[in-house]
Amino acid sequence: MKTFAESLGRPKFDWNEFLTRLEYEYIDIAQAKGLAADWVTCACGNQCEVIPRTDFGTPEDSVLAYLGQEFYYSISDLYFDLKDDVSFTRLYMSQCKARILLNQIEERSGILINRIYNERINITGTGDTNQVDQ
Repeated sequence: MKTFAESLGRPKFDWNEFLTRLEYEYIDIAQAKGLAADWVTCACGNQCEVIPRTDFGTPEDSVLAYLGQEFYYSISDLYFDLKDDVSFTRLYMSQCKARILLNQIEERSGILINRIYNERINITGTGDTNQVDQ
């Protein structure tokens, strides 16, 4: 399956890898903040393309959209923490918050994807999940 970002020709970004780094360069955080600000490249955009979205790429599911907004805020916190040269503890807490939100986004996305597959299986009467991508 493709991510939503990949379906629009955008590269996928490995948020898990990014959020497990021990150190950040300012440029890396600035790039991540820019990616998190765009529904196509944010943590929600790096989930499966079958999740229903608006024309702007916002997930139609209100829970997933809320988690995506909170994820952006947590990445922004990382950006400002590094920019303001705050304590390591505060930077680590911002990183942990983003990781928790990413996990919640992935969990919610899984629930939505399973619902979509189950609905299509019920409609078609087959287990052919390739029909989901059509």
